[in-house]
This record gives sequence, structure tokens and C-alpha cells, in this order.
Amino acid sequence: MNKEETVKKMIANSQPSEEKFTQLAKKVRRRRWIGAVILIVSVCIVTVGILNYKEARLSVKPPITLLKQGINNGQTITRVCYSLGFKQVTYASEYGRNYSRILWPWEEVDPNPEVLTPLQYDQLMEQMKSQYEKKHPNRSVTKDYFNTFQTFEAAILEVEKNGNQYRIYMTGMLYSFFEYGDSVYTGIQGEPESQADENRENQHQPFIVTADWDGKNMKIKELEEFQLGDGESAGIWEKFPEPAAVKINTSLKGEENIKKWAAERSKQKAAAHFGKTIAESTYVAFDSDTKKLQLYQIVPDIWDAKEGRVPQENDKLIKEEKLKKEE
Repeated sequence: MNKEETVKKMIANSQPSEEKFTQLAKKVRRRRWIGAVILIVSVCIVTVGILNYKEARLSVKPPITLLKQGINNGQTITRVCYSLGFKQVTYASEYGRNYSRILWPWEEVDPNPEVLTPLQYDQLMEQMKSQYEKKHPNRSVTKDYFNTFQTFEAAILEVEKNGNQYRIYMTGMLYSFFEYGDSVYTGIQGEPESQADENRENQHQPFIVTADWDGKNMKIKELEEFQLGDGESAGIWEKFPEPAAVKINTSLKGEENIKKWAAERSKQKAAAHFGKTIAESTYVAFDSDTKKLQLYQIVPDIWDAKEGRVPQENDKLIKEEKLKKEE
């Protein structure tokens, strides 16, 4: 065999090895491509899951909801939203649990949380009013010039029961009303009712009440007051259930405004007390120095779309008089 034939034979013998190497390289590239795709998909799923979880903590419903269930036991409405790796439970009740929380899939949902009866609530509010008035005497000028009415109303966040003892977590405030003419008013701030209601919502104060129930009467044993604010809310995070503390200190997207429920109850009681309706289209302004009262009719503010000006006050003065102190 000459040299040329030897070279041809070596080339011929090397071709299968080159094909095997090429096939092996293709398999390696395919595996790398599949691995990269799996990695990218995994990162996307984890990222979406984290963002979905973070957004759920700011809302009462996760952005990605796979299944929804509702439970209504006649006292509390419980909504369960199943999402990516967790479930979000939202409770709504007139006199019981009112908050949203996130649970892991294996954690159980409480379908029957503790609640107060209307009688227990009313008795509790009467005692709250009495204790609150002692600690915070009413210095408003309305009591000197008008027939007034006050009621304490609360937004209940959680109720815990141990035998005949209750521990109630809530926010509340003392609502004040007075009558003038044919209507009942909630204040002399010189502002429409809608704005007054918003301001009152910000005045709600957190409380923890420990009370005993003997079957007929609810009696407060201990009352803890808390303050809002960055420097004063540490006690709320320490003593309130975490979901309740979150609701007190933050505003969740889509949550029920239970403070408005408290405000509506106060208005119903005031209207029943005076036998008159709550003013909606009028409000009063009062100067305690001159003793002059002004009654205004609410007129929609003027808005100039072309000029883009701020709405102008357009309310109409319909009555003005000087008041004398109530004897």
C-alpha cells in the first residue's frame, strides 16, 4: 500500500468519528437550549408568583385568582381566593371579624368567626361612651347653644371569646349631633356632610376591650386605648392580631370601609333621638365670639373646563341669626 492509499484510508476511517462528534455537539446544544428555556420559564414563574404575592398583601384580592369561594353563615361573609401557592381570605361582618389575610394552601379557613350580637354591641357602646366622655370631656360650643346628642360607635375588627369573657379589637369614636330647624347636623365645621364624614373617619381611635357577658349584660372589665402615627403605633402591632393591625395602619385596595358602617349607625341613632332627618343639602357655620349662625345651601361648585380653574365655592347663604345659650 503506497502513501496515497494510506492517507485516503485514514480519511475514510475518520469520517464516522467526525459524524459522531457532530451529533454529540448537537445533543449538547439541544440540552443547553432546553435547560435555558426551563431556567427562563422557572424564573418567570417565580417572579410572577412573588409579584402576585406582594400585590395581594396590598389588596383584598390577589391579581391572579385561580378559584373563588364564598361562605355566608348569616353573620359573616367569608371570601376565599385561591392563587399561586397561597389563598387569600377576606372576612366582612357587622359586629365581628373584618379583615383580609393570606394563608398557605394547607391552613384552614375559619367559616364561623366570633361575632357580637346587636344587644352586646349596643351595651358595649353605651359603656364606651360613658368611659370616653369621662376621659375626654366635651368642650364643644354646640352644647351651650343647641340640643345635642352623642353616641359612641365602633368598627369591629376581631372578636375573641373564652367562656363568658370577650376580647374585642376595634376602632371607634364619639359622634356628636345637634338639631337646628327641621334637620340634624353632625358638626359646626362649616363644611358639607360628605367632607365632614371623611374627616371623622380619620379620627377613629384603636381600642382593645375586655368584657364579661352574663347572658343578659355585657360589662367592660378593661379598656386599652391606642394612638395612630409612626411613633405611637408600635403597641397596635404588638397587641392586635396582625391582619387587624394591617387594616388599622394601612389602606388595602378594594376593602370594605367599615368606618362608614359606624357613621351610618350613629346617624340612624341621632335621627331616631331627635325624630328628624340628617341634613344633606345644608350645613351651618357658627362663630362662638359673635354668636352668629349662618345656614348654607349646598350648590355644586363651578368648574371652568377651558380655563382649568379650581372649583369655586358657590354655596348660598339662606339664613343668618344670633343665638342665645340654651338654659
